[in-house]
Amino acid sequence: NMHIWEAARAVQIKRASLVTENASVTFLRDTEKQVEDIKRVAAAFDSYLIDKEKIVDFIKTCEMIAKNAGVQITIESVDLKEGGFSGSDGLLYRSLNMSLQVSGTWDQVNLFLQKFEKIPHRIGVNFMRLYQIGSNDDENTTVSWIADMSITGITN
Repeated sequence: NMHIWEAARAVQIKRASLVTENASVTFLRDTEKQVEDIKRVAAAFDSYLIDKEKIVDFIKTCEMIAKNAGVQITIESVDLKEGGFSGSDGLLYRSLNMSLQVSGTWDQVNLFLQKFEKIPHRIGVNFMRLYQIGSNDDENTTVSWIADMSITGITN
């Protein structure tokens, strides 16, 4: 009887060990999945930042959008500030402040603004003024529209 009891106890110990091992494997598998999920979220977040090494590329993107919309663009100023933005993660990010002006017909300026808002970066418009210049009489239509903008992007 004692031999059966010892065998039963050994089986219980082995079973508990397997349950613990299974829980560890499940925990590791779940942890690996969480790490992959965090990496995906971090990559998505990083894609919203303007890479500090690619600020010139960002400006060229703005210029390309302007060209495709048919507007004239003037980049009036670009300023990179260290620690200009504090994230919810407690980290300090740089802010890229840029002032620009575009001019063209109403449809061209509107098209530029539509395309600009689809830039895949986190960009805030601090200020925008849209106004008309020129005359709009029946014989000579020389109306242009101008959009003055001040934007801030977040860089890494």
